Order: sequence, then C-alpha cells, then structure tokens
Amino acid sequence: MKIKHLFQTITITLVTSLLVLISSLTLNGQSTSCIAYWLKNESQTYRVHYKSGSVVNGDSLNKASIDYKVKVKVLDASDSTYILRWERKIENLYPTGSLELALASNTRDFDLIFVTDEFGVFVGALNQKEIRKKVFDRLNDKAIPFPNSETKEIYKSTIEPYFNSTGLFLNQIIPETQQFCCFNGIRIEKSKPIEATRQIFSSVAGALINGNTIIELLSLDTANSTMVMHSMTTGDAEESAKVIWTQYSMQDEKFTEQFKSPKDMPPVYITEEVTSAIHLKSGWPLFSLLTRENRIANRVFYETIELELD
Repeated sequence: MKIKHLFQTITITLVTSLLVLISSLTLNGQSTSCIAYWLKNESQTYRVHYKSGSVVNGDSLNKASIDYKVKVKVLDASDSTYILRWERKIENLYPTGSLELALASNTRDFDLIFVTDEFGVFVGALNQKEIRKKVFDRLNDKAIPFPNSETKEIYKSTIEPYFNSTGLFLNQIIPETQQFCCFNGIRIEKSKPIEATRQIFSSVAGALINGNTIIELLSLDTANSTMVMHSMTTGDAEESAKVIWTQYSMQDEKFTEQFKSPKDMPPVYITEEVTSAIHLKSGWPLFSLLTRENRIANRVFYETIELELD
C-alpha cells in the first residue's frame, strides 16, 4: 500500500516527460527499447567520478572532484516495480581539507533507497526524510570542525532547501541516480530523435528550470547487445536569465545596478547532456557521462559525472 500511495502522490522531477510506454522489446537493427530486466538480489558495482568548477576568461577556477564507489542492489522486483539500494561511499575528495572532507562525508556518503516502475523509470526516493534527519543530526555533532557557530548556521541554511525538496535533493545531492535511469522507458528508432520537455538543474541558481530535450539513439550493436543513447536539454532562455539574475541579485548589489532586470543581462545558456552505453538484455548501464553547463557572458560553470561499471 505504501508503494501504491507513493505512485499516486510523488512528483517525478526528471524523467517522467521522457517516457514512451512500451509493451514489448523491439530489436530489429533500427528500433529498440530501453527497459530494465533486473532480478531480485542482483547487484552491480560502479565507479563514479564527479567534477565541478568554472572557467572565467579562459582561467580555470574553483575546481572540485569526488570519487565514489557505488553498489546498486535490487532489493525487490515485481511485475510493476523495482526497489533498489544505492550504496555510495566516498573514496577520494579534492580539495582535501578537514572541513571539506567532513561536510562531503556527511552530505554525500549515505545509502539511498528508491523505487522505479517496471521499465526501470525512476519514481522516487523512499528514505529521503531519514537521510535528511541523519545529515542534520551529524551537522550538530562537534566532530565536524566548523570554525564558529555562525559558519555552521550559514551552511545549514544553504543546504536545507536541497534536502527539503525532492527535485533539488535528487539533482543536487545524488544526481547520478537520475543519470542511471535517464533513458529507461524509452522506445526509439535510429535517425528519428524524440523531442520532449523536462526540467533541468542549474547549479549556479540552485533551481530547476524548464527545458527542451532531444533524445537520440546513436548506435545499436545487436551482436554485443549494447546501445548508446544521447540526450541534450537546453533550458528556456527567458527562464534561465530570470533564475540567474535572481540568484546574483541576492548576492551582489553592484550586479543589480549594472543589470536592472533579467532582460538587461547578456545571454544565459543552461544545458544538460547525457550519453549512456546500456546493455540491452539486462538494462544495466555500462558507462554514462553527464555534463551540465551554465554559460553567462565570459563565465562557464560546469559539472561532469562519469559512471562506469566496475
């Protein structure tokens, strides 16, 4: 009953609009479907490499990276749902200062339990509230070396929206689970891209915005039962400018003096690109690369996530 109720109430923030429901697998060399054929208690291990930073006038700034080892286990499988555990453990972190390591370990080193439909389409997290409580309980632990109480409160108020909102939680705190399920539920033909609308995350604004997506089947290798899928989402130009202007205007008074409104800003481009190689017979991703970019005049803010079967 809990799972049924979840289906009726949860807001799916990333992949719902990509769905093309399928009744059977078609594989004739030109057309294919991306469906999960997972088994209860089956598991796979992935290596995940996350990078972020910015480029301003050609100079690289604010570089950061985190390496994870992820074990994905199918806790339950039925005719209508899969329940999976996403066990993520940090292996390497840059920069490696004690405070950065403690905060990353607290906000990113946890197990997520989530549910999908019968095709492997992400539906929602089952333990988000428990994760939030665990994270904020740890933030009050004296073991985390905040320099002072003011810094602690600023940090807590900064991350709190990401744990209170399902969409922000998934896209900011654990985005690779969305990447993992990105193409599930799609039926597609070679040379016939699918157009859809969906929301993408702006790391600069800390917000979800509406965008237009083009999904393509890049290659289909029937001999090795592998397909390569690609999607490119471009944020709505007007909405992108608005969310970026709003964020900057709260941080810098000189910014609003220079740009009185979002219409006065230089063009803003927010994009998200995903390319994934997927095993056809099982639905397990073999490799996936996600790239997010926020381009504002001479500044580029980027995030990349590589996910590879170990």
